Amino acid sequence: MKSLLKAIALAFVATTASLAAKQWLDRRYTRRPRAPRREIHTWEDEGGSLSPQSVAVETSQVPR
Repeated sequence: MKSLLKAIALAFVATTASLAAKQWLDRRYTRRPRAPRREIHTWEDEGGSLSPQSVAVETSQVPR
C-alpha cells in the first residue's frame, strides 16, 4: 500500500513539474505584440500646407 501511494505521489509531482515546464517554455518563446507606432504630427497636419498652384489665382470680383 505504501509503495502505491509513493508511486501516485511521484506521478503527481512529475506531471505537475512537466506541465509547469511546458507552460514556462510556451511563455518564453512566444512573441510579444509590438506596440503600435505613434503617428508623426507635422505642421502640415494643422492645415498649414497649401496645395501648389500652377496658375495664378484670380482675386478680382469682376467677371471676365
